Amino acid sequence: MARLDPPRRKQAHDLVLGVRRNLFLLDAVLRRYLKQPVKSVPPPVREALRCGVYDLVFNERVPAAAIVSDTVALIRRSGSLRGLVNAVLRRVADEFEVVDMERAPTDRHHVCARPQRIVRFERPVLPDPDIDIVKHYATRYTLTELFVGAFVHALPIDHEALFEACSRRMPVSLRPVAGVSLDELRRRVEAAGATVIGARGGVIEIRSSGPMSGLAPLTDGSAVVQDMVAAEVAPFVDPQPGERVLDLCAPPGGKTVHLAELMNGEGEVVAAHLGQAHTARLRENVARLGHDGIVTLHDLGERGAAMPEGLFDRVLVDAPCSNTGVLMKRVDARFRVNEDELRRLEALQRELLIRAADLVRPGGVLVYATCSIIPGENHLLTRQLIEARGTFRIDEERLRYPHRTGRDGGYMARMVRDGMVASS
Repeated sequence: MARLDPPRRKQAHDLVLGVRRNLFLLDAVLRRYLKQPVKSVPPPVREALRCGVYDLVFNERVPAAAIVSDTVALIRRSGSLRGLVNAVLRRVADEFEVVDMERAPTDRHHVCARPQRIVRFERPVLPDPDIDIVKHYATRYTLTELFVGAFVHALPIDHEALFEACSRRMPVSLRPVAGVSLDELRRRVEAAGATVIGARGGVIEIRSSGPMSGLAPLTDGSAVVQDMVAAEVAPFVDPQPGERVLDLCAPPGGKTVHLAELMNGEGEVVAAHLGQAHTARLRENVARLGHDGIVTLHDLGERGAAMPEGLFDRVLVDAPCSNTGVLMKRVDARFRVNEDELRRLEALQRELLIRAADLVRPGGVLVYATCSIIPGENHLLTRQLIEARGTFRIDEERLRYPHRTGRDGGYMARMVRDGMVASS
């Protein structure tokens, strides 16, 4: 992919992510058009078939015949394999149509390729929703059955809206740094040759044909890449000038620099990290935005046991999580939402939260945040801490769902330790 020119590289990148984002659906279609199990097809041919089906169903700008021809050309092996790809893709192309309707019905034939593009297959490609609604949604939106099952029950009215949101493509969003308004950032983005799509909360959504790393508002320090819910976390911590603040899980540093901004260069932000492996972007963000004087990096060691000394006015635990609130961006995270992984993450989150609680001064604030919407990683965990410690109380908590924000989702809870009331 690195050998491609920028436009072709972007097309290839979008194709790969599109296939991953719709993998279960594409394989369900292939199962109806192949005479053998999908997994028995040689891997390069299988991937070509997935790419071809994705392009046919989701790409309205390229004629079907061209998609079939280009996909067949990818197969450099035997003529029989090229013939297989040609036959399967031509049958798929002949047996679906774009239909004029606002929403795809919950049946075995209809798929929402994207807003305003509903396609209907002649063959029943999806699991029967009347027999197993969880398997149906899991296949339709390429989500694990554990994830789907949890939210079919937790959100009885709008669960499908959540599943749709988790499958959308999401444009990059920028947060202006302190002193730069959204309007000013918009002007700077457009002057740099990028396109502003819209604004949500305190961020703007953009599209750029070039690499984001070279965009002027990022290189000149007037903006950072940060999504809407993530941009809420530092103000939710509400650090005050002169305070001592700990960011326990700092890399890559987006929230670290936001905390420093809000403190107006007065006080100390301790940015904790595990070893040296992931500190390059943290150091670069701190230096680029001019917060070297207030931010101190602290190495927790490879096992995370070397906690900083002393107590803090405010501690942020932006914990490693399942990323279930940002599946539209962390595409492959959708495949990791299983019981074993959730148990592993919840154990880690519980340990981090308990260690962080011991570092909060009496009257101080502990904020726990994730980009997850799974209850076991969020409010159930904070309740466990309160029951175990008995010295904290919930001051405020927020749960954001992607289909309600229109962008990302996540959770944050602000807890106050018994003692003097924290300054605000």
